[in-house]
Amino acid sequence: MVLDSTIRHTADTETAIHMRLFRAQRNLYISGFALLLFLVIKRLSALLMRVSQLQAAAAAALKQAESANTAAKNLMGSESDREKELERQLEEMGKELKSAQTDRDAMKEQSKNLQKEYDRVCQELSVLQDKADKKKD
Repeated sequence: MVLDSTIRHTADTETAIHMRLFRAQRNLYISGFALLLFLVIKRLSALLMRVSQLQAAAAAALKQAESANTAAKNLMGSESDREKELERQLEEMGKELKSAQTDRDAMKEQSKNLQKEYDRVCQELSVLQDKADKKKD
């Protein structure tokens, strides 16, 4: 009986030891899996945070590009308007120049005619003065 109780005691002890080893091993695997799961979740959250930042940066870059595009179109439009205004002024100045040249040519012609008339009147005057001088003599 003592032997049976010793065997039973030894078997119970051995079973208890195996149960404790099993529980310790199970707890080790559970804690390892929990640690692995923690690291995976941490990495996933970091990646999701990075994706969020990149999306925000992409949206900001897109908005900035649209703003730059709008500003460039406005500048090109104002340049186009300014260019049209300058072309209109150029045409106006060209017309004024042609008008001034026409007036200048007319004045030159009038000046030549006046010079001819002056010379003719001077010649007539000298002829008449010569006749008057001959009559006095």
